[in-house]
Amino acid sequence: MSLMLISILVTLFPAKVSAPALPREETLIISSDWSAPVGYNALLPRPSYFTNLMYSSLYIQSPYSDEWIPYLAKNYTWADKYTLLVTIRDEAKWWGPAPLNGTPITAEDVKYSMELGKKYSVPMYTPQWTYIENVTVISPKVVAFYLNVTTLNYFSALNCLGNL
Repeated sequence: MSLMLISILVTLFPAKVSAPALPREETLIISSDWSAPVGYNALLPRPSYFTNLMYSSLYIQSPYSDEWIPYLAKNYTWADKYTLLVTIRDEAKWWGPAPLNGTPITAEDVKYSMELGKKYSVPMYTPQWTYIENVTVISPKVVAFYLNVTTLNYFSALNCLGNL
């Protein structure tokens, strides 16, 4: 009797069809020792550790040497002891849905991103305002970071390039 009941239930309520499994070499698995990732939006209060995989920074600090490796930026120079000028690579472009896909990244985009941390409490950007006084656009590909004279810390200012 129970076998017949099970066969009727299976007929009435078929099993859900699952998506095909992706090959292991095409799957990115992110985990944590403590819990599942919270999310990958940089504006979340506590974004996942791997959020930086999705949001490219101006520079990457090498874990093997004491150097900053240009990523979205082409270079940086000091205009004076309180002004850092960063030049964006010409080949740096937005990726994603239209209308931004393929559009060049500009100094205005960098300024806007940086100012999110001034306008809102954004863990990735807000602490940088301790060391940066102002950000201005010099040209479409050059942005100026003006250091805060009262909290002057060159390493922390350069660290902003790796977080932005």
